[in-house]
Amino acid sequence: MTFDDVFKQLATIDKAAVSLLKAACPHPDEGLPGSVRPLADPAQDRFLREQTGNMLESLTLLHAEFRYLTSPVSREYQLTLFPNRRYGCFDGDIHTLSCGKAIEAKLHDSHGRPYWVKSRIEHDGNDYFLWGYPGIPLAGLTIREREVPCHDL
Repeated sequence: MTFDDVFKQLATIDKAAVSLLKAACPHPDEGLPGSVRPLADPAQDRFLREQTGNMLESLTLLHAEFRYLTSPVSREYQLTLFPNRRYGCFDGDIHTLSCGKAIEAKLHDSHGRPYWVKSRIEHDGNDYFLWGYPGIPLAGLTIREREVPCHDL
């Protein structure tokens, strides 16, 4: 099996998940809407609504991750520290990163082999850092960003 095979199957699952999510219309705070008729047993109804809500939330996360991974990389560059103490790149204009910005960073394992990690940029009140990788210096770090489409559910 190749990654192409995996992603083809994931695309089928994602399409079915999106269809179910649109039909069920779960509300983030209230769970399933009234269009899903209640059961005669209120205890069982509540249990199934909570459990189904959990599964639908997982499908929402699966869809978001699949959409992210299938989005094209929009840019790849090395981070520069600018005089305003922000990190970013210069390509005729200065582009800086903000807290919470999702990025992929190219790190190196103990044998010097490169690999990509999905992370985000955060600030600790003193400086910016790569979430989950506190000892990695940002200046000179190769990162890439993806063109993720707006929410489609």
